[in-house]
Amino acid sequence: NVLPNYSTTSSQLRTRDGTVVVDIAAHQITVTAPTVQVSATTANVNATGTATVQAPTVNVAGSTAVSITGGHCAIDGKNFLLHSHSGVTTGGSLSGPVA
Repeated sequence: NVLPNYSTTSSQLRTRDGTVVVDIAAHQITVTAPTVQVSATTANVNATGTATVQAPTVNVAGSTAVSITGGHCAIDGKNFLLHSHSGVTTGGSLSGPVA
């Protein structure tokens, strides 16, 4: 009953069909699965280098809803790059809410 396509260079925890794999190799842990869920009271990602999230849409929920899709950022449903303000006056005063 040998699993097909097993790794000879790392330790793996995986399903028989290989659709879910936790691969532990030198200097790297790779998790491959159709869905990965992390549930925690507090979750931290600490990187001394670059942290990359690659997805067609990234949603960040909290006190302000932020989503990034195809390079466009929306904050509370308003397109960040194309937004406008109402009640704009010249000078140092504050303008009205985002439209």
